[in-house]
Amino acid sequence: MNTPDPYIARLRSDIEAEVGRKIRTPKDFDFLSACIADRLHQTISISTLKRVWNYVASDATPRLSTLDILAQFVGSKDWEDYTTKDTETAETAEQQKYTEKNGNTQKLPSFSEKFRVFLLLLLPLTLILLGLWFFHSTYRGETERDHIIHKGQTFAHYDDIHRLFGIQVRDDAPWYQSVPHNDGLFVWTPQYQNPNWHNEGDSALLFPTITEYWEPDSLKEDPKSQQILQHMNNTGYFFALRMNDIRITFMQNLTDSGFVFLGVYRLSLSESNTTHIVYERVADDCDLTRLGDLRQLRN
Repeated sequence: MNTPDPYIARLRSDIEAEVGRKIRTPKDFDFLSACIADRLHQTISISTLKRVWNYVASDATPRLSTLDILAQFVGSKDWEDYTTKDTETAETAEQQKYTEKNGNTQKLPSFSEKFRVFLLLLLPLTLILLGLWFFHSTYRGETERDHIIHKGQTFAHYDDIHRLFGIQVRDDAPWYQSVPHNDGLFVWTPQYQNPNWHNEGDSALLFPTITEYWEPDSLKEDPKSQQILQHMNNTGYFFALRMNDIRITFMQNLTDSGFVFLGVYRLSLSESNTTHIVYERVADDCDLTRLGDLRQLRN
């Protein structure tokens, strides 16, 4: 039996109080043994009492029968009853303090009652926290879906795109519009395999780069076409250098008659020249709430 030492220490103290003397000497143990025999008509050997009081060193725990007799000596039914009363005594003392403090005889809640109340309070709090977490996750997901455009996302018409950026098209060039209040930022919607502006690139990878040059079919039979083409592409190249713009790019007719978002592009200084212009993708996504940050991607 593995009996907690604090209970045995308490029992020794109660017994000494019962007999009115400390048990310290051999004569004290003789006296205590006689008192037990006289009151209970049962005997505990003096050597056993010495071990209980640690007068004689021993690693063995007192037998339950010994503890039962000693507990009976101080008025308990047995050892289990004594240890239970010890707990009840502590609760009674706490109840008395509670009564004195509150001025009534209301029973102090037990530990189990307190725990039940705690669980009842914890449950709604947990439900509230779970609700807030779910709302936050859902709201965050909806916010991302509403305000972040991802590479490969499709749109049916120019108006669907321009509406995202607050653009009201007032001219005949809806494929290239500036973003309001964001200098150097443009929405670009080139046509895939345009017969005049040849926008070329790897369509399978959604155009990591777009190579653009002007070469209308109508000029192919013109003897002066090469001079005209050179002039137009030369002019376009220096215009692009001067603009140094950031293009939020949607390709038309790539997969169907609508538009596919390709990403955010800037001029490639190393690959562009007076014969063709190359734009390189520098971001796959576009956060509509942080458009100003895109200008940091300029050359």
